[in-house]
Amino acid sequence: MNEKFDFSFRVLSAISSPLRVEILKLLSRKKLLSFTEIMYELGMTPKTDAGKFAYHLNQLRDANLVISDEKTGKYFLTPLGENVVDFLWLLDDFGRREFGEIFVRTSRLKMERFDRSKIAEALKREAGVPQELAEEIAKEAEDRLFKLKVKYLTAPLIREFVNAILLEKGLEEYRHSLTRLGLPVYDVSQLVKNAGKKSSFPNPELARGLAGDSVFEQYLLLKVLPRKVADAHLSGRIHIPQANYWILKPYGIQHDLSLILKMDISLNSKNITFNPLIPPRDVYDIPLYFYNLFNIFDTHFSFFQTIDFFNIFLAPLFKSINYEKIKNILKKIIEFLNRKWNQTIITFNLEFSVPSFLENEPAISFEGKEDGTYGEYQEEARNILRALIEIFRKGRDGGLPYTQPQLVFKIRKGNIDLEEFDKVLKLSIERGQPLYANLTLDWQLPNTSYSASLHRFDSNYKRNWKIDTIRTCCMAWIAINMVRTALLAKGDDDKFFEEFNDTINCAVKAFLIKRDEVRKRSSIDKLLPLLNLKIDNEPYFREETATYMIGYVGLPEAAQIHTSNSISEKDTQNFLMRILKNSEKIAEEISIEHDLRLNFMESPDVEPSLRFLKLNKGIFKNYKDITPPFYSTNVIPATENLSTLEKIKLANSTHTYLRGGHILNINLDNNSREFNELKDITNNILANNIGLFAYTRSSTYCLNCKEINQGILRACPICNRGFEELMYNTRLTGPYTSIYAKNIDQDFLNFLVGSKLTK
Repeated sequence: MNEKFDFSFRVLSAISSPLRVEILKLLSRKKLLSFTEIMYELGMTPKTDAGKFAYHLNQLRDANLVISDEKTGKYFLTPLGENVVDFLWLLDDFGRREFGEIFVRTSRLKMERFDRSKIAEALKREAGVPQELAEEIAKEAEDRLFKLKVKYLTAPLIREFVNAILLEKGLEEYRHSLTRLGLPVYDVSQLVKNAGKKSSFPNPELARGLAGDSVFEQYLLLKVLPRKVADAHLSGRIHIPQANYWILKPYGIQHDLSLILKMDISLNSKNITFNPLIPPRDVYDIPLYFYNLFNIFDTHFSFFQTIDFFNIFLAPLFKSINYEKIKNILKKIIEFLNRKWNQTIITFNLEFSVPSFLENEPAISFEGKEDGTYGEYQEEARNILRALIEIFRKGRDGGLPYTQPQLVFKIRKGNIDLEEFDKVLKLSIERGQPLYANLTLDWQLPNTSYSASLHRFDSNYKRNWKIDTIRTCCMAWIAINMVRTALLAKGDDDKFFEEFNDTINCAVKAFLIKRDEVRKRSSIDKLLPLLNLKIDNEPYFREETATYMIGYVGLPEAAQIHTSNSISEKDTQNFLMRILKNSEKIAEEISIEHDLRLNFMESPDVEPSLRFLKLNKGIFKNYKDITPPFYSTNVIPATENLSTLEKIKLANSTHTYLRGGHILNINLDNNSREFNELKDITNNILANNIGLFAYTRSSTYCLNCKEINQGILRACPICNRGFEELMYNTRLTGPYTSIYAKNIDQDFLNFLVGSKLTK
């Protein structure tokens, strides 16, 4: 036998054993393994199989396919061994194509032949895995998949196998990028089954929307946010509201009605079909104009839209129009807005008279034409104000309140003596709907605008009311779990503020990512074309003055836990003030460092409170006895029985530090306050440093007998139907809203019926 034939025979003989082939493939993937490691990888036991294994390994060494490292004793493939393994893979591919072919059902719903290279390509493309490592993982996945002996594979199954291999190798970062986003089959079934049960207007789009929401929330937490920030949200240190929209669009916008009335809102692009929004030509165009305006911007903002100076900027369009006609047109606007589904919260900021800084501004009338100055339209502005008050006092057919738009009445010096102011107070007594912005305070001037969702915009950022309060937005807000901070600190001030500051840093990292993502959606992906609208070469939307808000949840409870005293005690109030002052300093430093308009606020939503409460109970089992049944969304403890004067005092010392948003809510349920008493309380509030306040009167509407009764009730007093048939009209945070009792968590419902929130 010649030498050349002898060499070929030894190689072919070496690979004639399935076990030796497995050893070669294993070393091809793992590169460097010890004698024992190879045995374990192949499922062999050193105690019983060592002799057998040594024989096979020596056969590979004799054929010069495998050698060992002199220092470590670990085995690896020779160059000849690598070539032989490549040949073995080619043989496997050929054999599977010819005799044992397996098909893959792809995500494009096509049947394709299995191809290992596509796994490697996906690893490189989707997760950035290096070429050599990608090929190694693909080979291992192929081996495992073909051992299943199934007739066809699916793309998700292959992805699961690859992800399992990545986890086994400790490559978790790559696994995050490769993870398939979506819902299990069971979850989709439940989603379709239950989507319509928690809506006032059930429809198929609810199920589709919820599925999409889940995907984008998973994408945010797995791919976009840093691990520490995502973990902070999942564990309940922070809460990211509307995580499904975080990378897609801003939270809310402050419109400039005077400018919108001058422009055709259109997208001049041959790739976009868009019916332009044209300024109204006469008063009959106004209702549909506003309906379309809010619908268009609904697509670009996830939670609220606010119009400042609504009655001032609208006044020129009602020039020489009688009061009854004004009221009829406004009623149509309100009726239109209350027919919208899945809409943003709409807020009208209203003035009792034309502010001095607007008096000489050019007034915009029909088709965007100038017609005098706004100072010339005092009477029309007052008529709009009076008509809105009258419409809201009457409510909808059947006695139900309107929930769109929300009305914020801006009180400036001298307004409280006006006849219209008394009418608003009577609306509060009857309906409990209006919000009052106290602009008599120096720190609120020259202009401050509020949304009903509590988000506040003042003119202290660029020192220009036009730039700071209109044509800008709230980009995002994040809730922080103050009770968690207090529980972790265990009374130690240093630990408290260390944990608090770290939580703030997590929120800020999320804000910076939000800003970058929205900029990408606007400038690169072209998903937010309205943000690029320009008038006279100037963008309508001012992203550079967008606000970012951090909302406290459980602030008074945290102060009470930390000091072991009630909120009425001085040391507890002092510690609460220390938190606020520390926050103000942090906000100023971060704003400068990151060019980020950061402010702190009271929470505008109860959802983070309920979520934090549930998570805290699960983690801090020893603290159940001191855990309140509800975490306060503002500085007034929800579970404390404080008098109106005590609430005013507490809000007086805190609102100036809550520049992102705040509210003092005086509830009128089970309280028959007379008009003069309410006016006295109002005068007291206005004399204090309280920026926004409201008088809330709740009601319960029975869906069965169509009757409405005062207060939050557990059952209808007329037909005795339970909460499944009840709808509550009330204010839990900022917006006055309608809530279906069946959609409320049972524990929260029990608390709500007997709580200080509604008493």
